[in-house]
Amino acid sequence: MNTENIVLEEGLDGSPLKPTNSNLASTGQRLANYVIDLIFIYIIAIGISAVLISTQGDPGEGGILYNVLFLLTHLTYYVIAEGIGGKTIGKMVTRTRVVNEEGEKPSIGKIIIRTLCRIIPFEPFSVLSSSGKMWHDSLSKTYLVKA
Repeated sequence: MNTENIVLEEGLDGSPLKPTNSNLASTGQRLANYVIDLIFIYIIAIGISAVLISTQGDPGEGGILYNVLFLLTHLTYYVIAEGIGGKTIGKMVTRTRVVNEEGEKPSIGKIIIRTLCRIIPFEPFSVLSSSGKMWHDSLSKTYLVKA
């Protein structure tokens, strides 16, 4: 499926239509989402780290705690943001959202699968595939569409 231009449309009865080639988010929108979301994830993780350091003391430079904290922040951010409204901060800016095959909000199970797939090594490079669909989309059977 080509991901150049997909726009979520509604049927005559107001029900969502399935994602099509004409309403998928572009690679540029995906990149913008990634950069914007990563900035917010870092801000959140740094804030949590600062609180932990001020209350618990510094566990040491390069400690595993910081890596675990970043990973948990990353996973939590996506599960909460996409699970509640199908949109992260990046997706709000680019006017895109996550939908299932029917064009509806995905189940929390699909969102969790989608989120866990993001930590697969080299997953960001999957956007370069011929389908343009990233692994976290294809494995969770979700789509990123223009809202």
